[in-house]
Amino acid sequence: CQNKPKATFTTNGADWDKRESAEKLDKFCEGQFFKVGFYELAPEIFLDAEIFGTGVLKIYRDEKEVCAERVFPWELLIDNAEGLYGKPKTLYQTKFVDRQNLIDTYADEDEQLRAKLQKATLTTLSAAKDPFMYDTTADLLQVVEAWRIGGRHIIAVDDIELLNEECEDHPFVFLRWLKRPFGFWGKGLAEQLSGI
Repeated sequence: CQNKPKATFTTNGADWDKRESAEKLDKFCEGQFFKVGFYELAPEIFLDAEIFGTGVLKIYRDEKEVCAERVFPWELLIDNAEGLYGKPKTLYQTKFVDRQNLIDTYADEDEQLRAKLQKATLTTLSAAKDPFMYDTTADLLQVVEAWRIGGRHIIAVDDIELLNEECEDHPFVFLRWLKRPFGFWGKGLAEQLSGI
């Protein structure tokens, strides 16, 4: 956790132009790591892996910017049968997002979509599943984002489709404290020590 790893570009017997390009790429990557807050997120991901067994980092594009965020393991839904060998093809993320942020991001110029999002409600069923949603005054909606590797990437609120595009892969990086012999999720230090 104390180290600050980064991608490094090296050349092998290349000319001066290639070495200079590699140095510039090195600086660019280091700048991106700082820009997305990777060195602040990494200890949190490590802590999640330690406690819950699996830490999750989401790296994605917003417009032309690279972004990174911490994802709690309970926000992800992965079918146990599909994740048996550790490489599921379909992943779902559920997350509570501020209604106005959704409107600004997806319905800025689409009046129909804006009206649907303004009418959407946070169902008691979805709020009951999340212990942090008890007695909140925030104006949140539950957003479901789904990825099918080599298929589609979809973002939806209830039956309101916000995004539907092709995707090659999911945006998650997983850190497991201890890998189990089978299944997707790791085993945390807390679970390891529970017997003791």
